[in-house]
Amino acid sequence: MLKTLLIIGLCFLSLALAANNLSIIMGGMSKQKAKHLIQEYLEREFNGQLKTVEIRRFFNASNMNPNMFSVIVYDHQLEEVRWILFFDAKILKNENRIEQGVSYAKPLKAQYQDALADYYAKQEINLKMNELDCRVDFNYNSLTMTYLFNPNPNEFKTRIKNLLFLLNQQKDILKLNSIFTITNHLPTYSEDIFLIAIHSIENSWQVNECLIKQETNYFDTLEKKILQERMDYLKGLNHPYSSHDFSLLYVDTDSFTKGVWVHLLVDTKEIEQEKNSYHNTPVTAVLLETVSLTNKVVTHREIIPISEPNSFMSILEQIKPQLAIKYTF
Repeated sequence: MLKTLLIIGLCFLSLALAANNLSIIMGGMSKQKAKHLIQEYLEREFNGQLKTVEIRRFFNASNMNPNMFSVIVYDHQLEEVRWILFFDAKILKNENRIEQGVSYAKPLKAQYQDALADYYAKQEINLKMNELDCRVDFNYNSLTMTYLFNPNPNEFKTRIKNLLFLLNQQKDILKLNSIFTITNHLPTYSEDIFLIAIHSIENSWQVNECLIKQETNYFDTLEKKILQERMDYLKGLNHPYSSHDFSLLYVDTDSFTKGVWVHLLVDTKEIEQEKNSYHNTPVTAVLLETVSLTNKVVTHREIIPISEPNSFMSILEQIKPQLAIKYTF
């Protein structure tokens, strides 16, 4: 096994070196020289305010430009103000200008102003959330909300609504994905188990669903406790189903003490005939498990047949009205 991993690792290393060497053979500038050029340009144009880290060659089959690089630019006095800049090192050297490879890219000064506006907007939001005994940590695809008190369900939902109101006020400024998640750090829980999925609907960020975060010990413990019981239940059915590896556990947002675990099911016989993977076998039913999140026990199970093959997310949207809980707010 170790030998196989070493061989795979060496292959990837060889490919990376080959790609780098190919770009140099094609006349590409070295990374060291490109980094020196971009740093020198920024020093001159921004009076030493902007610095760079993590320069990478951006050479691929799409651009076929061995002199295209990406680099993280940051404000050395406000290091949270940072963004990725693409530039052609050869044009920078010969013409002393930033060419980013696409016509719609904003000028560098405008990108800096956008990054500053994003930073100050997030600072303002955090100041207002601090007044509500909460702190927010931002990433492009996710936020973490830390509660400095023990909220009840209504207070929990109110704080999320407060945050969304502030985010929507600054929606055109903030560097956030149109779809992101909010992880919630609560003092009464040893782990951050509640995950709020936010979608942009009619140009406004709104709660789409509340889920149990799967990358937690809580979820692993719950799965291990219920798995055998679930398998026995499926074996006892007249129809031979096998559980797909994709599932979501929706949280009842009225109480946050129960949820409905949605499992996609496939026909066992079709899996055996396919002999490849679950992903090549159509989903033919859904198993709904009503779960007590406090006691980690299933209180009800129900099978819902799926008449037409569809994508996983389409099936979930089709099933949501039958969950018998309120999973949003």
